[in-house]
Amino acid sequence: MTSALGVEAIELDDLGRHRSDVVRALVGFMVVFLPAFVVAGAEPSDAERWLFRTVNHLPRTLTSPLVGVMQAGALAAVPVAAMVAIALRRRALSRALLVSGTSAWLIAKVLAFAIRRRPPDELVDQIILRGNPVKTTVFPSTHAAVVAALAIAAMPFVGRFSRRISAIVVVLVGFSRLFVGAQFPIDVAAGWGVGLVVASVVHLIWRSPRRRPSVAFIQSVIERIGLAPLAVVPVLDQDVPTYRVETATAPVMVRVFGHDEELGWLYRLWRLVAFREVGDQMPFRSARERARQFIGVSLLAERAHVRSPRFIDLVDARTDRTAVITTPPAGDPPMTPVPEEATDQLLRSAFLELGRLHDAGVVHRGIRLAHLTVADGQLCFADLTKSEPSRDRELQRRDIAALVVELGVLTNAQRSVTAALDVFDAETVGVTIGFYQPLMVAADIRRDIDVDLLAEIRAEVSRRTGATEPRLTPPVRVAVRNLVVLVAGAVAVNVLLTQFGRARQTVSLLRAPHWPWIAVVAAASLVTYVMAAAAAIGSSPLPLRPPRTFLVQFAAAFTNRLSPAGLGGMATNVRYLERAGATRAAAAGSVALNTIAGFVVHLVALMAVAPSIGGVTRRLGDLPDYWPILVIAVAVLAAAGVVAAVRFAPNLIGVAGDVAGSIRAVLRQPGHALLLFGGSLGVTLAYAGALAASLFAFGAHPSTVDVLVVFLIASAVAAASPTPGGLGALEAALIAGFTHIGVPAAPAVAGVLCYRLVTYWAPVAPGFFSFRWLRRAGVL
Repeated sequence: MTSALGVEAIELDDLGRHRSDVVRALVGFMVVFLPAFVVAGAEPSDAERWLFRTVNHLPRTLTSPLVGVMQAGALAAVPVAAMVAIALRRRALSRALLVSGTSAWLIAKVLAFAIRRRPPDELVDQIILRGNPVKTTVFPSTHAAVVAALAIAAMPFVGRFSRRISAIVVVLVGFSRLFVGAQFPIDVAAGWGVGLVVASVVHLIWRSPRRRPSVAFIQSVIERIGLAPLAVVPVLDQDVPTYRVETATAPVMVRVFGHDEELGWLYRLWRLVAFREVGDQMPFRSARERARQFIGVSLLAERAHVRSPRFIDLVDARTDRTAVITTPPAGDPPMTPVPEEATDQLLRSAFLELGRLHDAGVVHRGIRLAHLTVADGQLCFADLTKSEPSRDRELQRRDIAALVVELGVLTNAQRSVTAALDVFDAETVGVTIGFYQPLMVAADIRRDIDVDLLAEIRAEVSRRTGATEPRLTPPVRVAVRNLVVLVAGAVAVNVLLTQFGRARQTVSLLRAPHWPWIAVVAAASLVTYVMAAAAAIGSSPLPLRPPRTFLVQFAAAFTNRLSPAGLGGMATNVRYLERAGATRAAAAGSVALNTIAGFVVHLVALMAVAPSIGGVTRRLGDLPDYWPILVIAVAVLAAAGVVAAVRFAPNLIGVAGDVAGSIRAVLRQPGHALLLFGGSLGVTLAYAGALAASLFAFGAHPSTVDVLVVFLIASAVAAASPTPGGLGALEAALIAGFTHIGVPAAPAVAGVLCYRLVTYWAPVAPGFFSFRWLRRAGVL
């Protein structure tokens, strides 16, 4: 791959095994074998029939291009791709293509023989066959398996543009199999799963390129900034590819930020969703954003007089890579272990540097032995690539704990804890005690330590600060609640998919709504912000201006679209109260009280409509076959919520101690309490009214009680979703609820989509402008 700098940008002889391939193999396995139990001997679902017919009945003018692209999934494409790789002198790539493509074809054939699913022309009427009819079983698609295996096998060896083209070809091959009438969508998806599994296993067996930048690329970067590179030496054990370059004037360091150096997005997404408290999780940012963050952090550190590499220049390459040039770190790497004659001042200096970094508003997030240097008798940070601007206390405590552990490896637990207490107060060091256990430290730190050292540090911190030693984190960090939400979401999506066959009726209704009712939906949505402002004023210990508070609620709606669980809106309101003169504790207490009031109102409303739920269930009529799954999913979600509440109860009690004063002050004022609970009730009723009006606009006329019951239950279930505003989960729950109390599917889908468009998406634009204006006015 040739970069914008005119040189080979990737070094392909550095091979290794990647954890993301393990995740890809697991995902592919599930994509293949979970549907296998469903399709064996079963008729295609309504959703499958609808999607198949939609693609199959496209204009026949697409036949020639799609049939041509489809050949990329034929068995003959495997030797052709392998020979092209040999011609390009890529033997490792050729081997990966040949083994992956052939194995995927064989496995798909074996599975098809075992499952024996009949082809579409035997199961669906009025299909258009383009080519010879399929005479064998069709699950999984061999064409999809072969093309997916080839694309995944080639992915580590080619550039970003080639990977994107390969992805498009994979999709088009699957699309063409539906178009020619050969296979159903689930057959194509299973074929992709086979290819994903096979290619990932091949990478794990023979290894794949780590995709480090080449020496020629680094030389060209240095030449771009007007220096003459004399020698390029890779620096090992860094978070991003790092090189020390000797030049005619002075040595420099080059760090190359690129997508290829990060863990695979699938692996990172799995860690983000499935695991709890992953302190070293890399954020989802582009290479350019990470590079600019590194530059900003370096400048903040320099301003705070932190001894760390200084920023020199930046070079953007059009190869999804950004190179940042800095000065080299001062001094030499520390000796392991530090000699006994080394004074404790050396250890203390590292904590002093960390304190300066935190005072500058930066958290390190990547403290390792390889990132420390000794200069002029002081320990300094040699690398800030994982650092980010933040004053989050939790992240600061993780930094302190990581430094205590690493210095404990260099010396011992007693000297490391003593150095920390010389710089930070006993309370600050004491609260870090929960981080001194194997599953609470970063993965690469765990490789350098043993359990005995962590036990010694915990005991020393407890003895010196009086902190209570915590219970050890269990050996499995899988967050069951997160996975339960995913499963429940999958069930909800399945409920939605059963309605897609009626998509044409839904579209026709969306084209001709009853517009006066749409105006009522918009008005009710506006009322929710008036009520939210009233609740915010009622929960505040300070007098607030109503118009400004109203705009703040719009701004909070915008920030809520950027974060789950309402965290963005909470942070916006806390910031508003702080700028209005409240202390951090008082502001947090006000927002906490507002949240609690909303929860109480929702709970009381559920109790109020509880007697009506029985009447609703008696009118359900014919329940779907999967109704036990829905009941189980809701029950498990409720149980997970109770477990989480019990688990976090001690933390909530601790926080309550800080904010109890402001809460009591608000509740002593009847006028404020009336605004608080009246506003919270108004928000709930206004949203329910908007939902009812939206259904009326499309010809559905459920009773007010029915709407309130479905809205309250669906909102409670969607509150467990990790997506902002319950996005996806709320829509699925509402549509499932209305269709199963007798509302026709088409108006139910149209009504819910319109409701979410007006109440969730429409406020984004005014919220964005409100946020910008409030920031400029100094309100936020």
